[in-house]
Amino acid sequence: MLNDTNINYGLTRISETFPEYITFSDLDILTNEPDKLVETLLQHLDRYRVRVDNRIIKSSMPNSIHVDVFKKNSNTVDLKFDICYSLAGYTALTNNLYINEALSRCSMKTINQANVRVFSLIDELFLRFLEYYHKIGTQPRKIKHLKFIQETLINTPESSKLNEFLNVIHTNTNIKLSDEEIIALLKST
Repeated sequence: MLNDTNINYGLTRISETFPEYITFSDLDILTNEPDKLVETLLQHLDRYRVRVDNRIIKSSMPNSIHVDVFKKNSNTVDLKFDICYSLAGYTALTNNLYINEALSRCSMKTINQANVRVFSLIDELFLRFLEYYHKIGTQPRKIKHLKFIQETLINTPESSKLNEFLNVIHTNTNIKLSDEEIIALLKST
């Protein structure tokens, strides 16, 4: 659907079952063209005659739009599209252009026969680390992001990417952890 447009987007935190989903799950999309993306998404959903609630959320994470799709003839949310268009809510991020830079590195990937734009491995890991770092104090379930990073970078073929990941943290944030402290954090999960 979005691949038929010129919308600049990337999916992040994709589930292993994508494009299948669990009721009330969400699909996380980052873009620098939120209005265009939401308009296209709503037009596509309208073809399926599903009930949609489009609302701007300005809670703990500003700069996002939620589009909720409801089960037929129900008030129960079936699927949520979480569309983020700025990372300004992540106060440790010091590079205001990071989202544009990360979007420029997105590439097409086929996941279970669905073609989508995804972030580079390092950008995906960095985005997960930012979410973990900012939300772990209030949302303990965000430990899943640290576990994903650990499983991806520690003792795997991707472990060669560890230095690149650490460099992205130090280059784009004001997080005052040394490489050794970040590695210890990753190994502690």
